[in-house]
Amino acid sequence: MNRVRLGHIRRIVPLARLQRPIYSSAHLRNDYQTGLHHFRNKDFEKAFGLMEKAAQSGNKDAEFHLGYMYDTANGVEPDYQKAFEWYLKAAEKNHYDAMGLIGWLYFNGNGVEQDHQKAKEWFVKGAEGNSAHAQAGLGYFIQNGYDGEPDYKKAFELYSKAAEQGNDVAQGLLADLYFTGRGVEQNSELAFQWGLKSAEKGYRVGQLMVASLYRRGMGTEQNLKEAVKWYTKAAEQGEPVAQYSLALSYLYSEGVDQDANEALKWFEKSAHQGYKESQYWIGWQYANGIGADQDYKKAFEWYSLAASQGQQNAQNNLGWLYLEGNGVEKDLKNAIYWFEQAAEQGLDIAQINLGNIYSGGEYQNLAKAFEWYKKAAEQGNVDSQFWTGLSYEEGTGVNQDFTRAFEWYTKAAESGHPVAEFKLGNLYSLGKGVEQSKDNALEWLLKSANHGYDKAQYFIGMYYQYNDSDQNNSKQAHDWFLKSAEQGNSDAQYSLGRIYDHGFGVEKNTDKAIELYVKSAEQGNADAQNNLGMIYSREPQVDYKKSLEWLNKASELNHPVAQFNLAIMSFEGKGVPIDYPKALELFNKTADQIIDAQVYLGIMHNEGRGVPQNSTEAFKWFKKAADNGHPNGQYILGMLYLNGIGTAKDEPKAFEVMKRSAEQGNPKAAMILSNMYRTGTGVAVDLKLADEWSSKAKTKSA
Repeated sequence: MNRVRLGHIRRIVPLARLQRPIYSSAHLRNDYQTGLHHFRNKDFEKAFGLMEKAAQSGNKDAEFHLGYMYDTANGVEPDYQKAFEWYLKAAEKNHYDAMGLIGWLYFNGNGVEQDHQKAKEWFVKGAEGNSAHAQAGLGYFIQNGYDGEPDYKKAFELYSKAAEQGNDVAQGLLADLYFTGRGVEQNSELAFQWGLKSAEKGYRVGQLMVASLYRRGMGTEQNLKEAVKWYTKAAEQGEPVAQYSLALSYLYSEGVDQDANEALKWFEKSAHQGYKESQYWIGWQYANGIGADQDYKKAFEWYSLAASQGQQNAQNNLGWLYLEGNGVEKDLKNAIYWFEQAAEQGLDIAQINLGNIYSGGEYQNLAKAFEWYKKAAEQGNVDSQFWTGLSYEEGTGVNQDFTRAFEWYTKAAESGHPVAEFKLGNLYSLGKGVEQSKDNALEWLLKSANHGYDKAQYFIGMYYQYNDSDQNNSKQAHDWFLKSAEQGNSDAQYSLGRIYDHGFGVEKNTDKAIELYVKSAEQGNADAQNNLGMIYSREPQVDYKKSLEWLNKASELNHPVAQFNLAIMSFEGKGVPIDYPKALELFNKTADQIIDAQVYLGIMHNEGRGVPQNSTEAFKWFKKAADNGHPNGQYILGMLYLNGIGTAKDEPKAFEVMKRSAEQGNPKAAMILSNMYRTGTGVAVDLKLADEWSSKAKTKSA
């Protein structure tokens, strides 16, 4: 049931002054009149003696006021039992305000055993006599459903009657109904007007309402200083929500100079009344060392108090303290418990924390991780929408589903999540989960890149460097690689290094290339390590020690080109003694990926370098290289067919592979092909073609 936040209900009794009752001259006695004069002038000690004297003489108005003074501790020590007795005497004489306040004593259990039914009966009696106190009490009773379902319309009617009589409590409660639109059409202006009437009479709930409206600029122009003024008035009367709001004003410098120490003071006043929001913030201040020395033990204590009352942020933060072992012994089980308490209330951060815990480690459960991420995503948490999309894309904790991945990436991307934008671009590019669209792919990749995501910037750089369309632009490629490289992206550093290494669209600058390659290589980029190795193996940067160092690093990462380059150095004796067995090992290792390695293996088997000479094995490797389109491999294979080395002599096959090599521009093959046409070896004599190929051979050799 929704109940008005009033703190302790006793505050419903006016603390400033009572409504002036209507008296007939017959009832007025000198003692009572004089006592009333002192009462209105707040000289409560004098008023008490005179009221007591008049009350003992049976004056019902004096009996009522005497009860009120006992009730509110004005001029006498508080005594709810005596207050009840004097109210009852007046009520028995049909004093309707006394009936209303008897209702409140029963409602709160002050001076009598708490009894809501009796409270209602007295409220009804007083309200029938048009007592504003009783009308306010009955409205509050009905609004908060103490007698069944809440009836806001009826409460509104009762508050209105009492408020029109000037009852500050009713005015404050009426303001709340106008503000929330319960029982009446929402109207911030009327909420402010009634709240101000109540506040100016000193009713702290009215003061809180006015402060809140000033802070939000609802029903009146926003005025943070006025908000602080009214928060302060209510806070000084002990209103816990006002104390909490005032503390936040000091913490965030809203309408007052920032003062974290003052914030802590007001949070503590509110927290000691059991207000869980303030208890949470005290924990937060101690945990972060703001307004107090950092003290995780105190943070743990305050978070625990708030968490036990269901404050979800406190529950989440308590989970963190258990997770990290701050202020309490590390306890993953308790961390999960408190994260779950907050997560089940819908706190997305706690749901994400559970997702992270279940993603790996002792409690790994990928299906649970996915479910918690998805719960947070469904609440609109953008990061979780991304993680949900990633789970669907990779099939982590859920069946792989590119269509759903696309849907969740779209949600996150439309909120500006740069990695989701990048992922969305990739799905469009690959046509996974959505119809392939290069235009849409580029659009989302550009959005991601413009939002600063380094991988997207690298991809855009690659697009401009290698795209054959009109948008191909070397400067654009350079600029995007630079943006990404400055963020530490190793692929971009490598690509930018290549631009300077080869002078693609910029002036060639080997020193700049080395600088960029080193940055990339130190992050483990094997391509950059290989290129550094090659730079240091050639003039004028020859430094075989550095060359071998970088090539070995790349080789350890199974980079085939680096392994091939190391094989060449061992084969030729560059920077190291000739080592044919080592070269043979590395050529074999890379032969499936690098055609040149197949040619070298053919040479080594043909010449018996590092392995017994074996023409048949040599033929096998040259044929592999030739079949893979290697022009020199085709030339050598043609010579083997011509001479019957490692295979049966076969002039037509020799012609066939020699022609393939020549057509790729191999001058040696072109010259042999010319001779074959001239002599009719493996092909019919054709002197014209013989001359043409001879001319091509000479041109290529020139």
